[in-house]
Formats: sequence, structure tokens, C-alpha cells
Amino acid sequence: MSLAACGGGLASDPPSVTLATLPTSAVVGASVTLVAVASDNEGVAGVQFYRVDASGNTLLGTLNTAPYQLATTLPTTTATAVAYFATAVDTDGNTTDSAQALVTVTR
Repeated sequence: MSLAACGGGLASDPPSVTLATLPTSAVVGASVTLVAVASDNEGVAGVQFYRVDASGNTLLGTLNTAPYQLATTLPTTTATAVAYFATAVDTDGNTTDSAQALVTVTR
């Protein structure tokens, strides 16, 4: 019998996470705040913030308590946008990645 049928979730349910950037456009070197909202039926252990780079993903930081907000600097780039995402980790070790959030690079 699944607890989900009773309105509760299973311990193996993954967390949910969304990510927004403030501002959504900035010049290279500007400060950008990454704001994640994470939840889980058992509890969120932390949120990891990443920047998507040509050579892979760069871990920018991890926060273990809400609010999950991380300030970072928009890197030097020739791209027209920089992508970020967050990974939520629940207390059971399950993970979920957010959709990417973009910051448009203005010149």
C-alpha cells in the first residue's frame, strides 16, 4: 500500500526545485543573485548552484538552509547569455535539477 494514495509521499519521492535570477540581464562583472525554491515531503538537505560552461558545469556554492539565495558575478564571456541551474538534495539523498535560468549579457 502506497502512502501517496493517502495524500502523503513516499520517502523515495525526489525534491522539487525552481530557480530564478535577479536581474535577468546584466553586464559582464555585475552581481547576479540566484534564487531557488526547493521543497520535499521529507525535507530539503540543501541546494547546489551551478553555472553552465562550455566545458561543463561549475559548482558555485551549496546552501543547507533556506532561503536558498546565492550571489555570484556574471563571468567574462562572448556569449549572449549565461545559464544557471540548481540541484535540490532531500534528506534521503534524492536529487532534482531545476530548469536552466538565463541571464542575458548586455554590452
